[in-house]
Amino acid sequence: MYQNRTIKRLFAKVSFRWHVLAVSVLFCSVLAATQAQAEETLGGPEKEPKYLFENYHPGMIVDAIEQLVGLKYEVTDYLDDVGDRVDRFLGDETLEIQRKGSKLKLYFPVTFYDNGTLRSRPNFRVYIDLPRWRKRVKFLISSFDESDPDVEDDGIGSLESKPVRDDTAVPQRTTFAAQYLVNSSANFLLQFDVGLKFDETRPNPYVRWRHRYRSKFDSGLTSRTSQDFIYERMSHFVWKITQVFDYPTEHNLFRSETRGTWLYDENLYELRQRGTVFYQINPHRIRSYFIEVKGNIHTDTFNQDQVTLGMNWREKLYQEWLFAEMQPRLSWFAEDDFEQPEFSISFMLEMLFSKS
Repeated sequence: MYQNRTIKRLFAKVSFRWHVLAVSVLFCSVLAATQAQAEETLGGPEKEPKYLFENYHPGMIVDAIEQLVGLKYEVTDYLDDVGDRVDRFLGDETLEIQRKGSKLKLYFPVTFYDNGTLRSRPNFRVYIDLPRWRKRVKFLISSFDESDPDVEDDGIGSLESKPVRDDTAVPQRTTFAAQYLVNSSANFLLQFDVGLKFDETRPNPYVRWRHRYRSKFDSGLTSRTSQDFIYERMSHFVWKITQVFDYPTEHNLFRSETRGTWLYDENLYELRQRGTVFYQINPHRIRSYFIEVKGNIHTDTFNQDQVTLGMNWREKLYQEWLFAEMQPRLSWFAEDDFEQPEFSISFMLEMLFSKS
């Protein structure tokens, strides 16, 4: 109980500070990008910075970020201590091991809609490794539905942009899971998960078998296929499949992404198709444009639900642990026969609390 209260206090402390900084940092990113372009035109710095604030002198934003570096290590030390205690309890405490270290990932999205609505809900993921008990097992605590591939963790260390998830439109969830890596290689992964999801207050235990495979063709095209076989208390059997094709060129990357979900009991197949073009602007900035169509197949009838056009701008703000995204988008819905578009713009900060 004491540990739970401590985690909540730490998370609340981080959440408050970073919500205050969020909009300021993102607007500073836009100003910094403008300044960087001016410097290039005037023959500015020869060395391209690896992150946005690398060449900035101490100022209000940079000073505030550096002050929170201490909090970053404080949180990481606490998580490592908790993980080590659990690992010693479950495993052989006499073993001399080298821990990979626990990780905490924080997400702070804010979405503004043209009807005046504002939505904001912080999200998190905590990874705890248990090398004394099982080297291939890690324990996960998350505010996401981790059995849903649409919200899967692609790694905060990646600069690759993707449409910001609007998780404020769904009920609050919490997931506790043990993830066992059965087998993995450069192009292949098998993973088995046992977890307990809470949809608000309703417990929903689940098991998941995940299979991933990647292949590369001579033309440069890369294919990535992911299949999830899930059995859970509420929806029973669910089969989710994702197919991604990437085609890189000299200056950009073209991506086609198809996601399908089959809900066996409801005889419903949900489908989503997204096309994206990525542009690598510099080492710390990437921009993408996307179109997305959502629909479903029920009783052999296809129903189109939503069409979205959007742009995503992702920045590596500070070292390898602070990122930001800005995403404006236009959406049309089947409820009004796709007549009235809805405009929204999202801002999001991502943070990684880790010693590595």
